[in-house]
Amino acid sequence: MFLCCFQNYGLKAGMPNSTVYNMLQDRHRFFWIATQTGMVRYDGVEFTQFLPPEDDGNIKPNPIGLNKGRRTIPLVRLRMSQDDKAWQKREYCLY
Repeated sequence: MFLCCFQNYGLKAGMPNSTVYNMLQDRHRFFWIATQTGMVRYDGVEFTQFLPPEDDGNIKPNPIGLNKGRRTIPLVRLRMSQDDKAWQKREYCLY
């Protein structure tokens, strides 16, 4: 018999934002979560937020907007480097 359980986490549990674009688990079993406001690490107990530098013009607080009458959607990729650093790449696509 296979038993599986799921747990939902939100703002009350410590997530800084409820919009999640992507996530991955590293070899240390941390979860890295790409949110609308930056990256979050979850260690099984608490959430730690990593904010982008304030002068980074590529991160927008609300990435869904209008561009000449067309909507943009974020494509967020997460990758782990060989030295165990989490990297987030954001691209915005028009549709």
